[in-house]
Amino acid sequence: ELGVSRNSLREAIRFLTAMGILEVKRGEGTFIASTVKPGLFDATLYGFLFESSSNQDIVELRQALDEICLKMGILKCTDEEIEDLSQRVEMMRASFQNGDLTKAAMEDYDFHMALLQCSRNPFLIRIVEGVYELFRPSIEKNIGTEELFGNAVEHHEDIVRCLRERNLEAVPETVSKSLSSWKRNVNE
Repeated sequence: ELGVSRNSLREAIRFLTAMGILEVKRGEGTFIASTVKPGLFDATLYGFLFESSSNQDIVELRQALDEICLKMGILKCTDEEIEDLSQRVEMMRASFQNGDLTKAAMEDYDFHMALLQCSRNPFLIRIVEGVYELFRPSIEKNIGTEELFGNAVEHHEDIVRCLRERNLEAVPETVSKSLSSWKRNVNE
């Protein structure tokens, strides 16, 4: 009716959600937020930072954030949280095998948000949630274009293994491998 493409509408909803203006409730729909959340200001600030950053800056930021999240998880995750993360990897694998790339992308994103919660650090959580909301479209694109999604599942399994073994030394290599295809897509 308004002559707006679905892709433009999706991007606008993502942006307004990242800003805290809209809330997406799974299975119910998209609603105007009842209160303005601090994320409104975070997302706007992060958006300005991203606009003036190179792809390499963005890749370095994600690498650093993922390493911090994994290190904090190693130090603070409970066995139950590690098992939950392992189950999330299996759900991601099943969604991809069933051809549901949208669900697989959502489960990938949710995996990283669950790992972030293991940090139990409200400041880190707020910063990473704001930045990751801006990464969400690139994560979805990556899953949709990745030739061998099995590699992504394997990389997430490596993250879980790193947590189980409490292996801080393996963090840089584990994160670098897990971001390998995402890095290629961001730089294209």
